[in-house]
Amino acid sequence: MRSISVVVVLLLSSMWVWGQKIPLEVRLGLWETTSTTNVAGQLPVSPDQMANLTPEQRAKIEQAIKGMSGKPITSKSCLTKEKLVKGFAFNERKECTHNLLTSNSHNVEVQMTCNEKEGQKVNVLVKAQALSSTNVKGTTHITMEGSGHTMTSDGTFTSKWLSADCGSVK
Repeated sequence: MRSISVVVVLLLSSMWVWGQKIPLEVRLGLWETTSTTNVAGQLPVSPDQMANLTPEQRAKIEQAIKGMSGKPITSKSCLTKEKLVKGFAFNERKECTHNLLTSNSHNVEVQMTCNEKEGQKVNVLVKAQALSSTNVKGTTHITMEGSGHTMTSDGTFTSKWLSADCGSVK
């Protein structure tokens, strides 16, 4: 499972999503993103999939889900011109459909639906608002369904531009 902060960072590191221009007016360079996610529900995996996990693997997955819920996570990323051209990381996933709901210089709203090989369905909604060229805030909502279980993840994030020089941060 990809973390919410990765989705957020990838969204902010791209002004091109699935071939459609997103003209958010933000600066290139080093960005810091702080995200908080709340996870609820059960992991959407089948009993057979759970049976294939060792007790240690199961405990590790459950701990990871609990560990990310409600705790702020801060990461840094470098927004380069190349990343703007390359675009969003999910754009080559054949099992996903994408819908750009809103796109202007200050707001982006993107919806993605994926039908995974294992039978799970994942719905993602990301909303980002450029408060200025150096500050962005937003929300995420993810629903994962499968094997009669549903897990939801709701998050918020704030991103701030730190410098035109990214140093060693990629």
